[in-house]
Amino acid sequence: MLTYPRERRKARVLAMFQFLVNLSLTLGQVLLRNPRAGKEAAWTRLAACCVALGIAPWVAPVGGVVRDSGVYVVAQGRVDFGGEIRGLGYCLWTRSMALVVPYMFCNPFLLGTLGITFPDYLSVLLYNGGSLCGVLVLGFLLDIGSSCRRTRGLYGFFVTSIMLAICVVAMAVLNNEKELKALFYSAVMSTKTDADLEGDRRVLTLKNLMGRSLILNRPEALNALTHPMVLAMKKHLLGWQKSDLCNVVILRSNSPRAFCAGGDVVRVSSEWESGNQRGAMQFFWDEYSVNHLIASYEKPVVALLDGYTMGGGVGLSVHAAFRVATESTVFAMPETKIGFFPDVGATFFLPRMDGQTGVYLGLTGQRLKGRDLVYAGVATHFVPSERLPMLEKRLQEIDVVDYDVVNRAIEEFVAQPEAGQMEYSLAGVRDAIDRCFRFNKVESIVEALRQETEAEGVVAEWAARTLEQLMGMSPSSLKLTLEQLRKGRTCSIQESFALELRLAERRLSSHDMHEGIQALLVRKSNDPQWQPSTIDAVDMQKLHAEYFETRGNYEMQFLDPANFEEYPHSYGLPSEKEVGEFVRGENPQAGDFGLTRNEVVAFFVKGSGHKIGVKEKVNWVLDRKTRLLPDSSVLQWIK
Repeated sequence: MLTYPRERRKARVLAMFQFLVNLSLTLGQVLLRNPRAGKEAAWTRLAACCVALGIAPWVAPVGGVVRDSGVYVVAQGRVDFGGEIRGLGYCLWTRSMALVVPYMFCNPFLLGTLGITFPDYLSVLLYNGGSLCGVLVLGFLLDIGSSCRRTRGLYGFFVTSIMLAICVVAMAVLNNEKELKALFYSAVMSTKTDADLEGDRRVLTLKNLMGRSLILNRPEALNALTHPMVLAMKKHLLGWQKSDLCNVVILRSNSPRAFCAGGDVVRVSSEWESGNQRGAMQFFWDEYSVNHLIASYEKPVVALLDGYTMGGGVGLSVHAAFRVATESTVFAMPETKIGFFPDVGATFFLPRMDGQTGVYLGLTGQRLKGRDLVYAGVATHFVPSERLPMLEKRLQEIDVVDYDVVNRAIEEFVAQPEAGQMEYSLAGVRDAIDRCFRFNKVESIVEALRQETEAEGVVAEWAARTLEQLMGMSPSSLKLTLEQLRKGRTCSIQESFALELRLAERRLSSHDMHEGIQALLVRKSNDPQWQPSTIDAVDMQKLHAEYFETRGNYEMQFLDPANFEEYPHSYGLPSEKEVGEFVRGENPQAGDFGLTRNEVVAFFVKGSGHKIGVKEKVNWVLDRKTRLLPDSSVLQWIK
């Protein structure tokens, strides 16, 4: 069941605070041995606060009224609390009904003044039903259990207190009060703003067993990220990271068309041009901080990439320890087409892909689909979309924070490719990608592609298409992106996001970004007028000084101090770099002797736990990158 966390958490925190205050007052009054009237008042307050614990989670903002009414109604029972436990039980389970019934039907009107909607009220009422039932059941047991004898004085108080404590613990377990750390951290006591309301509508949450799901809910815009959505995700991720009842976080969409097709750059561009530069930059600051939080999260994060996954959607998923692609997944980083640059951590992850694949994807915006993502290293697993609901339920059952356990759970749903098939759309042009995109100048890349078009076959057709793609991009964006990705090879994860924030500020000050957004996303005329209009006209020296040597006005501040040069978890297929290090003997496990193909393949298959796709990719890499030594079966790596 989807929950409404803010009202529920606010109410339950206030209810627990009220209960503790009342319990403290009760203990003080009784232990000080007040006169008989004082004792009766103390018992009455204790009974009233127990009743309030049951109903205050959904009426806590008027908790004072509930408590005072409880004192009055219970006092009217004229029960001798100082001398009879049975009286307390009788009062609890009979007189509390006099409170509960009117409040159940009156409070929908009172809650309207507090900004809590009727669906929210019903959800919270049902959710906290266990507390009320616990109070009533305790009262009934006290009534029955004490009917055979009377227990007076301080001894009776202690017996009753122990039973009440047991009840409170039981209700705490039923209502997940172990989450108090997260509740106190994330409870917001002020009235909701419009941004808060938008974030709650566009980012839903699902809590089941030990799993927590963030569900993107903006299907009409292919779940394009807005600033309120980013803030809502940040709030939930921080809360769940502190919760003892969360073992795995799942990121998914409520639409089969898209996981997330990017950020709402139209709104960002509009804010910048209207003079709200700080607001525009705050979007990128918060977005990058959430991306880094996912990369450094202390619990397993599983991103289900069903549908379009582009731009900002890549930032939400590619840094997660587990990325699950489906037959409907479409991946791309098309920022150069709108005059921007690949951000959301692309500075870090694109240069770490096989060979020059990341540079190729970053410059051209080329799309990858389905199993492409697994072989390229973008996704860690391939699961048919029809199995995703079952996978989510399986992940929610995991009762330990253990990445290997999560990996094995996902592997249970992975689909086997056709025997011996390498379903990778870039397989036939991978060597050509490395040949053409290894240069440090865009002009050299363009020239290399032109030379490839003179050949025949698949590579020539690919080169012609790639040239056409590059000619449609912003020339300044192409040069900026190439320089960014070359620097990214030596950047840590924090350095990467810090660099992107600086580049984003400078790019928002440029002509091309706003022109690209207007032409492609607003006017949809697809005729941007770039300035400069050609690659040769872009002054690289001036561009480098403006973007890479000038200090920005905004500095990144991360939600987590973690920093690293490589991702801390690796559950995808082996990279070409890893295969090469093993063949060359640079991996300590390779030994001092030459290796055969079977030995290399067996090492990676066994090390991955017989992961689907490992054998096919390792054999494909060995076919392209190795040769046999003369008169031997030992492999030699080709540089």
